[in-house]
Amino acid sequence: MEWAELLADPVLRDLPYKVELNEYGKMVMNPASNRRGAIQGELYALLRQQLHGRGRPISHALARRQR
Repeated sequence: MEWAELLADPVLRDLPYKVELNEYGKMVMNPASNRRGAIQGELYALLRQQLHGRGRPISHALARRQR
């Protein structure tokens, strides 16, 4: 499966999950978690504090090369 197929599938459009494709084109879904988001936010705030305001985005979309 490719991203274009995943995005075009109407069944997958409104899922409340984080959807990813692994290196084999298999779909991997993880439920969204408010707890994870809260912990991520706290860690980001602590890191920004330690880095004197020099922070980086905490989430990125990744594209993997085909092998």
